[in-house]
Amino acid sequence: MATATKSSTTRTKTQAKKTATSAKATAKQAERTLRTVATDGAYAYVGLADNAIHVLRTLPSKASELRAELPKNVESRAKGLVDETPKELQARLESARTSAEKEFDLLAARGRTVIGSIQGSAATKRAVAQVRNARTQVKAARTSIRRAVGQSVEAVDANVAKVGA
Repeated sequence: MATATKSSTTRTKTQAKKTATSAKATAKQAERTLRTVATDGAYAYVGLADNAIHVLRTLPSKASELRAELPKNVESRAKGLVDETPKELQARLESARTSAEKEFDLLAARGRTVIGSIQGSAATKRAVAQVRNARTQVKAARTSIRRAVGQSVEAVDANVAKVGA
């Protein structure tokens, strides 16, 4: 009877650990609202573009290495996938999901860094000041044109009244 109690206690502890792990995962997912995902998505896009530029710069030197390794990797990976059990495959998928989340977060952080450096640069500040100045000039020109058109309409109406009288 003591053995049955130990095993049920062990099962209960195992279930409690699984429930706690599940609760942590749910809480982490709940932290990501639609707004944060969209914002992080934009930053991740910038981070991905920055990462792509970096990879493209290093690509010529790595191309020959990748060509040599490719046939070996494809054959061994294909054999490995055929021999996997469903549980192993599920574990790999879970690992891939977790890895994708981490990569997304890293890209978002990289994007924030890029955006921060762009926003803080002197060239960006000068460009923003120039845009503000141009916008002010356009508003002033619009006001001047409206006044001129209004005065022209009044002058045409006055001349029509003189000619028509």
